[in-house]
Amino acid sequence: MIAVWFAMIVIALVAIGGWVYALLSHKKFLAYQESTSRTLAKLNQELDSINSSTIGVGQTLLSVEKKLNGTIERQQKISADSNEHLFDNAVDMASTGATPEEIAKQFGLPEAEVELMTLLRKRMSNQQPTSFSAK
Repeated sequence: MIAVWFAMIVIALVAIGGWVYALLSHKKFLAYQESTSRTLAKLNQELDSINSSTIGVGQTLLSVEKKLNGTIERQQKISADSNEHLFDNAVDMASTGATPEEIAKQFGLPEAEVELMTLLRKRMSNQQPTSFSAK
C-alpha cells in the first residue's frame, strides 16, 4: 500500500510540476505577446510618420513642378519677345543703311540671315499695296 501512496505522491508532484511549468510558460508567452504588440504599435506609428512625410514631399514636389513649368513658360515668352525685338532692331538698323556685316556683328546673327532679311525688307518696301474692289 505504501507503494501506491508513494506512486500517487509522485504523480501529484509531477502534475503540480507540469502545472507550474505551464503557468510559467504562459506568463512568458503573455510577456512576449505584449512586447510584440508594443513593437508593432511603435512600427505602425513610425510608418504613419513616414507616410505623412512622403505625402508632404509629394505635395511640395508638385508645387515646385508647377512653379518650374510657369517659369519655363515665362522664360520662353521672354526669349521669343527678345528674339522678336532683336529682329525688329536689326530691320531698323538695316533701314538706316547699315551693312549686313555690321548688323550681323551687332546682333550676333548669321550674315546670310541678315542679307535675306534686308532683301525681303527692300522687296516689301518696293511693292505697291493692291486694293481689291468688290463686284
